[in-house]
Amino acid sequence: MRLLLVTLAFAASGCASILTGIRQDVLVDAQPPGATVVVVGGLPASVALTSEEVFGIKDTLVTLLGSNLPPPTRARLLALTPDALVTVLVTSLQLGQRLPADKAQAFGETIELIPGPVRDRLSDYLGLETMGAAPRTVTLGKGRPWALVAFKEGHGARLLTIKTKFNWVTLLNILTLGLGAIVDVLTGAWRNLAVEELHFSLDPLPSPIPLPVPAPPVEPAAAPPGQL
Repeated sequence: MRLLLVTLAFAASGCASILTGIRQDVLVDAQPPGATVVVVGGLPASVALTSEEVFGIKDTLVTLLGSNLPPPTRARLLALTPDALVTVLVTSLQLGQRLPADKAQAFGETIELIPGPVRDRLSDYLGLETMGAAPRTVTLGKGRPWALVAFKEGHGARLLTIKTKFNWVTLLNILTLGLGAIVDVLTGAWRNLAVEELHFSLDPLPSPIPLPVPAPPVEPAAAPPGQL
C-alpha cells in the first residue's frame, strides 16, 4: 500500500521536480567586486543563445533599427563583438551612474519578494528576472536559458549566458509509466542549469586621450611711438 502511495505521488508530481526541485542557485561573481548584474530571461535570453558567441543580439538590434541606421553606423555596429556592443549601450545610457550596485541590489531584493513561478512568468513577458551587486547568489528557474549582463562605471560590460542540460533524475519517471515526466517538463525540472557558478571579468575602459589645448593667439607687439 505504501509503495502504491509513493508511486502515485511521483506520478502526480514528477520525480525530478520532487527530488531536485524546480529552481537552482547560481553564484555570480565579478572582478572588480561591486559590479551591477542584471539577469534576463524570456525572449532576450533565447536570442542571446542563438549562437555560441551570442552574435544574435547584435544582428537582431541592427535589423530592428533597420533604415534608421546610416550605413557607416551600421557597418561599425556589425563589426563590434557582443561585449563591445553591450559596453556601447551601457555607456551611452550611463547605466553605471544611473543604476549603481547599491540601487540594483535594493531593486533586486524587492523583485525577489515575488513568488518564483510568478517572477518567471513576468520575465517571459518583460525579460527582467532580477538584479543586484556581485558577488551574490541568484535562484533561477530550471528548464530555460538565462542571460546575465554585468557592468560597472569605468569598465567594459560583459554578457554571459546560462544554458541547460538534461536532468537524468527525470528517467526515474519510467517507474511511474512516464506520467511524472509531463509534470517535470511543465515545471522545467527535466533540465538543470548547466552551471552553478558564473564569473565576470570586467576590463577597465581606456581613458580618453585629452585633446590638445590650442595656444592663445599672440597679439602683435605695439609699434614704437612715431613709427607706423
